[in-house]
Amino acid sequence: VVLGTGGLSHWVGLPDAGQINTDFDRAFLDALAGGDTESILGLTEDQIDEAGNGAHEIRSWVVAAGAAGGAPFDVLVYEPVPEWLTGTSVASARI
Repeated sequence: VVLGTGGLSHWVGLPDAGQINTDFDRAFLDALAGGDTESILGLTEDQIDEAGNGAHEIRSWVVAAGAAGGAPFDVLVYEPVPEWLTGTSVASARI
């Protein structure tokens, strides 16, 4: 079992706290679902920053995708949750 955890787009301790970049979240999850490791590994620091300073937590998702060897993920749920100040998701890959 390989787990990757962490928030998607969110801002921590900044005036932008509470905003969620759903476009970023959906694009990232679409890349996971498509096994598009090139897009995932091609994300720059600046692109991740556009999704908030907390979005760098996706690095644990990237490691999980690497451990899955490029297998596509099933995105079971995605929900932007303003009350939690982040985009949330659950996804799995069979390896």
